[in-house]
Amino acid sequence: MFVFSGLTAFAQARTAEVAVGGGYSYLDTGRQGEEGYKNHGTFDVSASYNIVRKISVGFEYTLTPLHSQTESGVTASVDLHNYGGVARFGLFSAKAMMPYVSVVGGGLKLKGKATDGTTTVSQTLSGGYLGAGLGVNAYLPAGFGIRPEVRYERQQLSHSAQQYDVFAGNGRNEITLTGTLFYTFGGRHKR
Repeated sequence: MFVFSGLTAFAQARTAEVAVGGGYSYLDTGRQGEEGYKNHGTFDVSASYNIVRKISVGFEYTLTPLHSQTESGVTASVDLHNYGGVARFGLFSAKAMMPYVSVVGGGLKLKGKATDGTTTVSQTLSGGYLGAGLGVNAYLPAGFGIRPEVRYERQQLSHSAQQYDVFAGNGRNEITLTGTLFYTFGGRHKR
């Protein structure tokens, strides 16, 4: 992080931001009493608005491919889709970086699909998530920046989906480690 402290551009109030990234997700997808798949890749996109220099709000979408398997000519896959709001609150600023805490929440869809080449069967279960994270905005020249973040989320399927014994009972915990490339535009930039 000391490398970035020498850079001189950082975001100011009334700017917008778009971001794309990915990383690692730890989520136990097993049913009660069964071993689940815990390690997954994750991909995300987001757009946000910096209300004031240290506070931004926005929308994010995350795709986590949970499992894919082919057996006896049938290919099956399960993906987790999170979509919701994010708010970031800067803790302090040091030239070109700003540590922050984030609060997130929204809906989720667990989508499963199986096909044998001629017939496709799919199902979608809905629910929600709520979480918090800790990260650093590291600002680069020309409006770009990188954002490493660690986050905890509590995910729960709706009551009607619990009959399938997936995320049943108390739901599931997810921990993610991500890296994001973002671009800030509009407003003013301090040099």
